Formats: sequence, C-alpha cells, structure tokens
Amino acid sequence: NEPGPDIEPHEAEALTAALVADCCRGDLVVLSGSLPRGVPDAFYAELVGSVQAAGGRTIVDTAGPPLRASMARGPWMVKLNLRELRETLGTELDESDTPAIVGAMRAQLDRGSAVVVVTMGAAGLLAATAREAWRATVPRIAALNAIGSGDLFLSGFTTVLSSGGGLEEGLSLGAACGVANAMSETPELPASVDLRELAARVRLERLEPRL
Repeated sequence: NEPGPDIEPHEAEALTAALVADCCRGDLVVLSGSLPRGVPDAFYAELVGSVQAAGGRTIVDTAGPPLRASMARGPWMVKLNLRELRETLGTELDESDTPAIVGAMRAQLDRGSAVVVVTMGAAGLLAATAREAWRATVPRIAALNAIGSGDLFLSGFTTVLSSGGGLEEGLSLGAACGVANAMSETPELPASVDLRELAARVRLERLEPRL
C-alpha cells in the first residue's frame, strides 16, 4: 500500500512499447493494482486496447477511475470486489441478491469482456461469461488477515489459465489461494497449506442461465 514512484511520460511510453512488442496472440497480461504517480487514469485502458490489438488477453484488477476507464474498453477479464462493483455502478447491491449482481456483471460482458469475477470475501465469489455463471463457496476457516486475498485469487486463477486449464479449475484454485492467504498474518501462501486439497473443498455451483 505504499505510494509508487513518480513516472515520467517517456517511461510510460517505453513500457507500453516494450509490452506490446513482446505480446503474442493468446498471452495473458494482468493489469493490477493502483497506478503510480504521473500516470494518467486512462493508462490501463490504453494498455487494454494496445495489448488486445496485438492478440493478447488483458485481465484488469484495479479500482476507481482507472477501473471505470478500463471497463469501458472491454478487457478480456475484469476482476473486482463487491464494493468496487457498487462504486462503479453508483448503486447499492446486496451480497445476497445474486441475480442483481450477475445482471451487473453481464452488463460488462455486453461491453466486450469475456469473463467477469466478483469476489465477496468469506461469501466466496461469482463469475460469469456470456454463456455461463458460477457461484464459488469457500471453506470456513479461522481468518487471520484477508489483505491480499484478491491478489492471490488472481495469481492462482491466472496460473491455471496460462497452463492451459479451464475457467472452473482456475476459479477453484484461485479461490483456494485467496483462502490460504487469509490463513496467514501476512499476505502470502503459507507453505503448510495444501492448495490442491483446499481447492477440492471449494464448491462451484453453476447458476441458471437466466441469472
């Protein structure tokens, strides 16, 4: 949570050029966290356009104006928590109102995204594509510190997809990583936790298409 360095415009341009030059069709590019000082709010949104024009798939996990600007560009995947979804929509969404949350997620799918994931802490997560939607229920644990669980979810999810796995496997392992992180006092994956065993305890429920 410490502030990043000041970034000069030529440095941001150099990063963009290097990233796009290295991007191959099918690559996953994760745009995560707050932007450093000196970088405009539209920076992630611009990267979404550049990377996807090069054939890559972008995953955006940020907040505030950078999130709203990025969502408008239809990144391949948007990962956000329920609070961020509420702020983006400017409306209240109750955690228990699954149809309303999935409806808001589908609005982002209509913008061009292929996958939307909304994490909800101990309540698990919701995920949606144009054809399917899931609820993931996570095991009950004695949580010590949930800070970083969203980042760990995304790490596990992306690891599965970059290895050729499917969405459901990615959601299960990602959720397990988030839970494992909450079992530690500091943001990390505790060495004592068997992630595969924990992932097997994540319950994925396919929701009705009409949701």
